[in-house]
Amino acid sequence: MTSGAIRHVPVRFPGVTVEVSAERIIVRSKRTLQFVASTVVGGGIGTATAALSVRVARNFNCDDPPALLRREARALGLRGRLVGFLTALELERASLLEAEEPGVLVLATAGTSNAATPGRTPVARLGHGTINTLALIDGRLSAGALVGTVKVVTEAKTLALLEAGVRTAEGQMATGTSTDAVAIGHTRAGPLLVYAGPVTPLGHTLGRLTTEAVRLSLAGGNLRGVAP
Repeated sequence: MTSGAIRHVPVRFPGVTVEVSAERIIVRSKRTLQFVASTVVGGGIGTATAALSVRVARNFNCDDPPALLRREARALGLRGRLVGFLTALELERASLLEAEEPGVLVLATAGTSNAATPGRTPVARLGHGTINTLALIDGRLSAGALVGTVKVVTEAKTLALLEAGVRTAEGQMATGTSTDAVAIGHTRAGPLLVYAGPVTPLGHTLGRLTTEAVRLSLAGGNLRGVAP
């Protein structure tokens, strides 16, 4: 792919489209999804119909990252609420995995030049080697279960880093980076799922896909060569 080429990635998740280039990932949903997120735009608990990931330079120093993301969203024709990520990683190195019953989509971009471990890595100015994880769930989660998915995704991401032997600049085992972000959305359709822990059907699937998606992105991703 050339850096400017935007490619459509076929997905099975109902009502969702995904487009990717080296500079952008655009996820659109025909349905309004409820999210829990730690993202630059759309953080907290709320609703959104789109997710946007934008690549920035490694020396990026923007005083207002949310404004940058919102300008990009407008330029791309994204209207309404969205969750937005920033990363210095070439976005064709993303990975996307899906499962059915329960229906789950996980999209990860994993850059580890800014690897960190809470309580071990010294306090410092934030960098942009980032692991971003977007997960979509075709189901209806309780508030507790939705928050619980963040724990599952975070543990699964950390497992991928431990298995890959990623270390911080200080030589410690890395559990993430200093700027990781996660956004998890659910369709609010179907029976209520009260729990989403690691040994529930949802938690098991979500954890498995997240670990593998992060591993794949660390290895170069699985979206290169996707047909137009």
